[in-house]
Amino acid sequence: MQHIGYKWLIDRFSLDVIPHHCASFLSDKSVHRKVEKSDGSTEEYYPKGKTCEDSVCGHLEFAVKNEGINLAILKACFPHVDASELTAHILKKRTGQFVRKLWFLYEALTGRKLDIPDLEQGNYVDLLDPEKYYTATPVSQQRQRINVNLPGTVDFSPQLRRTDKLKAFEAKALNTRCSTILAGYDEQLAARAVNQLYLGETKSSFQIEKEDLPTDRNMRFKQLLTQAGQQQYLTKDGLLNLHRQIIIDPRYHTAGYRDTQFYVGSTTFQGEEIHFIPPRPDNLDELMNSFLRCGERMLSSDIHPVAAAAAASFAFVYLHPFKDGNGRMHRFLIHHILAKKGFTPSGSIFPVSAVMLRDLKKYQDILNRFSAPLLEHIRFRQDGEGRMTVLNETADYYRYIDLTSTVELLFELIEQTLDKDLIQELNFLKNYDQAARELTNMMDGLSGKEIGDFINYCRGNRENPMHISKAKRGKFFPLLTDEEVERMQEIVRRTFDAG
Repeated sequence: MQHIGYKWLIDRFSLDVIPHHCASFLSDKSVHRKVEKSDGSTEEYYPKGKTCEDSVCGHLEFAVKNEGINLAILKACFPHVDASELTAHILKKRTGQFVRKLWFLYEALTGRKLDIPDLEQGNYVDLLDPEKYYTATPVSQQRQRINVNLPGTVDFSPQLRRTDKLKAFEAKALNTRCSTILAGYDEQLAARAVNQLYLGETKSSFQIEKEDLPTDRNMRFKQLLTQAGQQQYLTKDGLLNLHRQIIIDPRYHTAGYRDTQFYVGSTTFQGEEIHFIPPRPDNLDELMNSFLRCGERMLSSDIHPVAAAAAASFAFVYLHPFKDGNGRMHRFLIHHILAKKGFTPSGSIFPVSAVMLRDLKKYQDILNRFSAPLLEHIRFRQDGEGRMTVLNETADYYRYIDLTSTVELLFELIEQTLDKDLIQELNFLKNYDQAARELTNMMDGLSGKEIGDFINYCRGNRENPMHISKAKRGKFFPLLTDEEVERMQEIVRRTFDAG
């Protein structure tokens, strides 16, 4: 089966790039066929004679037209392309939208100007189709009459495809659903529920890192979460400030990005297994500057908030600019961007870390969508003490990551927080308050704490649910009669079963 498009170009020039999400083939059959694979990639089969001319320029145009724009592959490919051949190819049909896109991309990614006069008439065309991609506010490029609507810039721009799954999520308007749910409960009860969600998000974010922190550090991070969206964190100073708030010990504060090669690995019986290698430290300043320009562009445009939050936060964790704290900062940035772009209802939170923690494998699998294939393209050595040196140029691998799957994941996490965490917390508090009121009316000699303890002891008894254990009763409620205990247990049972 003959490859066409990006795969043909990769093979033709032996490009050391991460494969495109779509692979195209010439087929012996007369019907165009598309196959969706379990990892989110696709294979498309095109009838012979209805595709493209079998030349470098022909495959370039086919790729841009039919497979979408992959900046990483195009940037790696263009140095191998004969500029005079490309110029001739564009001049043959220079008003066509796809050769205009190819023309713009060649000049933007190489910094070389082709010998082609500027277009002086004709409609402007979008570089990315907004029906197929998440896009930012267009910037008009007069020379080719192109609206450059990348989520970032040509120096740093994640690929964010608007899949059918994502379009369905957008239609659900999850932010509106959250506001509707909260409006259905007493305002004070809703505020208590949200407070518990903040606490749960705090603990979960640290537990993902396998950390169980003392109460004071949990409370500091909770307070930080309540301020998400209120400050400017997508600047270098903002990130350093955030890092100082997450890493409490001043000995580990930093004035800049990491200056050593970091990697993520695990120790096995056979030795250390490498899972992920972030950029070389000598590339970090430039990459982070480009990342921050991308982040600011997404914040200031009308790109969907969930797409912006997923793209910026996951791009950040792949860049791994600090020695420690990157994971917690990554998850904080999700909340920061959702709040900054007005997606999270005021004073609320989507406790996505709690959902990540419940299905940690899925979260890690999404992280591995980029990190696993990346390892095949990085050459490195380690000394006797495990210090790593990356031997090849790797910066371009981190500029144009396909983060579509992370947007899908974040939408899923947000929906689960609404369908489970928020509803569960609201109903628990509603039932708790009802049980506490009835128990107080029945036993006005018990304090509020004692009433609360009785409810919690009944609900926490796994051996005999909704019953207080003999040990707890004898220790904390020795004055209660058997009849009173039974009536109180019945209140707890009835109230929580009803919810």
